[in-house]
Amino acid sequence: MNPNQPLTPPGYSPGYSPGGPPQGPIPIQPGASGSGGGDNQWMIFLAIGCASLCLFCLCAVGVGGIFYAASDGGDLGDLGGLAGGDGTVHVSATVTEVVGTIPGVSVGTTCELPITATDGTEGTQQCHVVMTCGGVPLYGDASSGFFPCQFSTSPASVLGQDTDTSLVDQDGAFFISTMGGNISLMDDPAGTNGMFRIAATVSSVH
Repeated sequence: MNPNQPLTPPGYSPGYSPGGPPQGPIPIQPGASGSGGGDNQWMIFLAIGCASLCLFCLCAVGVGGIFYAASDGGDLGDLGGLAGGDGTVHVSATVTEVVGTIPGVSVGTTCELPITATDGTEGTQQCHVVMTCGGVPLYGDASSGFFPCQFSTSPASVLGQDTDTSLVDQDGAFFISTMGGNISLMDDPAGTNGMFRIAATVSSVH
């Protein structure tokens, strides 16, 4: 090192002259924004934060709407039109599935279900049906085939279910929803037709 040459501060080019402009790149101090990269990063963070807030608001509105429909906004037990009525609702259906053996009943067999109802206490209804498929009685007679229901003749609609099989109440377990378009029936070995299960699709209601 030349003892007569002035010391060059770190970050400056050789030839630095005290009191004169630096010859070489000026060091960038820590924390300086430089070309504006720091500002761009803050803008990106702000945009992400706003997008997240909007998504949260949309989710809150959607969930709130669901809870509103399930509480004050709509009665989930109100099926509309199933308020009762006098007379008989005639339902026809086609068998779509058979598990077990029932002579005369197979996939494609037509079932007939004439259904009546009586009003009980506290707005409840009790339906009665004699279900035959291909002329074979499967569910109900003069003393059985009763089930709790929601029944209307105008418009013609029936929704109901008997959850017990013959071991409990002398007839099979039965379900019907004319609005949903499906019927199911099953029984245990104590039943007249033994153990079986069938499903049928509603074809007409009047």
